[in-house]
Amino acid sequence: MELLQSLVSDLERLERYLTSLLPGLHAKGDATAYVPDLEAATDRLIAVLGPSPDVVIRRFHQRTGRAGLICYLDNLVDLNQVDRDILAPLLEREEGTIRRLPVGPVARQTQWDPILDAILQRQTAVCLEAVPEAWLFDTAKIPQRSIDRPETEIAVRGPQEAFTDVLAIQLSQLRHRLATPHLVFEQLSLGTRYPVAVAMA
Repeated sequence: MELLQSLVSDLERLERYLTSLLPGLHAKGDATAYVPDLEAATDRLIAVLGPSPDVVIRRFHQRTGRAGLICYLDNLVDLNQVDRDILAPLLEREEGTIRRLPVGPVARQTQWDPILDAILQRQTAVCLEAVPEAWLFDTAKIPQRSIDRPETEIAVRGPQEAFTDVLAIQLSQLRHRLATPHLVFEQLSLGTRYPVAVAMA
């Protein structure tokens, strides 16, 4: 039964990915081209980065009604900077222009591969309706604590690393070391009396 659920999940992810390729193919003849279609952008982000608990995709609307989305990796970006310097000005202004945002440096991208790589490198991506490029903001924040050597479970061979923090910080430490879209986390809850949140990569 679990194998069937996993297969269905993989097929849904593949369907999202293939659906996200269509707008670029129709508009520019290039499946990797960014097109300002927020549904396709959401599908592409979820399909490539996976439904991991550390991937944050937030939708918003500006005063004019223009829709947008923002995507980043949780615990790898400075959330205060994202909210204060990116999201708040975009919500307040009539038009979203890069020049008026109090954060930098900003990169403009029209291809999906650099956009996804930038998100994995701790940048924040902003996509706006009717804007033919994605904006990438350097909002990187190093995880709070480095991975230490284990004190009680010493291994002679293999990696000498121990995790003692909460799950979100552990996920960000792994994502920091392995910046690849192939790293996808699935969050589970184990135990009946005292359920514990765990993640499987």
